[in-house]
Amino acid sequence: MGPDQRQLRILIDEDAAATGELGFLRQVCGRPDVHVVSEAADASDRLVFQPVDSDDDQLPFTVTSATGGTYMAIWPYRQWVERARVLDLHGTAADDLPHGLRLAAAAEEIQVDALATADPLLLDHRSDPLLSRANVRSVQEAIALVGLFLRSRGDYTVWPEYGLGYGRGLYYWGLAREVLPSAWRWFSACVASSFNGGPSHLRALGEAAIRRVDRALRCRDVVHIELSKPDSRDTASEALFYLDSLLVALGGAFDAVARVAHVTYAMPGQLRWASWRNTKWLRRLSHADDNLASCMASATDGGDSLELVAALRNCLHGEALELMTLSRGYGERRSLVTVPDAEAVKVRSLVQRHPSADSFGIENISSGMALNPEVLCEALVPWAISTLDGLMAATDVRRLPEVVPEALRAGPPTDERQGFPGLFEVETRRRLRMLAGL
Repeated sequence: MGPDQRQLRILIDEDAAATGELGFLRQVCGRPDVHVVSEAADASDRLVFQPVDSDDDQLPFTVTSATGGTYMAIWPYRQWVERARVLDLHGTAADDLPHGLRLAAAAEEIQVDALATADPLLLDHRSDPLLSRANVRSVQEAIALVGLFLRSRGDYTVWPEYGLGYGRGLYYWGLAREVLPSAWRWFSACVASSFNGGPSHLRALGEAAIRRVDRALRCRDVVHIELSKPDSRDTASEALFYLDSLLVALGGAFDAVARVAHVTYAMPGQLRWASWRNTKWLRRLSHADDNLASCMASATDGGDSLELVAALRNCLHGEALELMTLSRGYGERRSLVTVPDAEAVKVRSLVQRHPSADSFGIENISSGMALNPEVLCEALVPWAISTLDGLMAATDVRRLPEVVPEALRAGPPTDERQGFPGLFEVETRRRLRMLAGL
């Protein structure tokens, strides 16, 4: 991006990447801003390996396109062969490289941004110092990488074979509806109640919950996009801004779902007191629907997901989340978010009840706790969305005023097609998930 903007470069392993998603990866890699190299005979940039040159300790190869060719070589070849013996203990060729490792070596040499493969040898050892230079990714991860890259360029194409996209607004709206499958019935009850004489604000409340998930998904993208740019204080600050916004959006979604529950069960008191973190309100809810209230009880999976959002969001009202930049040698720099001590204690206690702290991007530094924003987003956003979807499913919206249970929508519309794929068709929804990496 910026003055040095260039295409995204992807090397596709045609032999090992024989998965159902490979065809879609090829299609999205056909967009103008993506450059693909592969060994396929019809590849626009075809990779062909030559015989090993033992005298010069190199493995020559060519990359040929319609406009010409490039002759290159993997050197020193013996370094890769020796590494292969360590990584592939049962390899049969003593002086040759497994095909996947040849591709990884070529990927590093031609400086692609990622090598898309299904080769278990590569995927199982991709953090190896030598292999990591190739940025080995599964086919699914490569689709998500390309999808994020295209969105950073304003390209929201979902059906590349038709050149069909839905624009930014419908892309995120469709994705939000897809990751909240229970919202179809839940939201249709809110709409039906509002239109048939129930509380007029109920439709707006239901839509607000989904819209805030939509916004959280947008913020997640921007955090990744900003932190993928060449390091600068400006990009890190922008990422922090959108991380703050993400936390606010998720917190707002939880509040909106609580308010719908408040109306559903005709809870006493003002609507603004409806909150899953309000113990008095939650206790009253348990009398009306103990199953729903138990979803957000203290130290449960659902309760902890909201508490983590709240603990980090509280930094907005006190000591703000701050940035620090660490260097890891060879010019590599990364931005971390420091967490104030009071919130750090709460965050640690929450994540200790769940998978390893590494999955939340928590790192210990000399001054206390820090978070890797990108890793945090990938742990927190799906977790919070799953909790929201569970709350929608558990809320007995049949009890809303003027609702006819039999008339509620059970899922996406099935009559969309009008000459082109609709936003809520099964394949469109599957592609939205793949492009988003969810």
